Amino acid sequence: MVPNHLLIGVVQARLKEIEDSGKGWLLDGFPRTEDQAVALTERGVRVNGFILLDVPDEVVVDRMEGRRWDPQTNASYHLKYLPPPPEIVDRLIIRSDDNVDKFKVRLGEYHKNVNAVKGFFKNVLKAINGNQAPAKVSADIVTALESHH
Repeated sequence: MVPNHLLIGVVQARLKEIEDSGKGWLLDGFPRTEDQAVALTERGVRVNGFILLDVPDEVVVDRMEGRRWDPQTNASYHLKYLPPPPEIVDRLIIRSDDNVDKFKVRLGEYHKNVNAVKGFFKNVLKAINGNQAPAKVSADIVTALESHH
């Protein structure tokens, strides 16, 4: 884990670089804690929108359990939702932290922090039902992002 003050400095510098080029940015999975959200804001980073994918815990666990990665092609698969070709199944890898016990610890950490982060960005928050078909989730995200301009 990188200390917050270093992480925030790196993120802030990169976001400034992107903004100076006239482009926008999207952070995935960050900030994860209230301290990170406060630090970003204190350094002048302005957040125009905050997308929260709402998915029931049992669905998140189901999705995690079926994830697989192909070390030869870097392709990602899911045994149920995006099955790999049968001829490569034997070479697929499960992430070391993709076991139910470790994952439930990560999920617990997420729940411990998400309400504070959501509260911090409540004025720009858009919750998206992430328990829909991927195309519908994508369309809802695009709509939410477009509404923040």
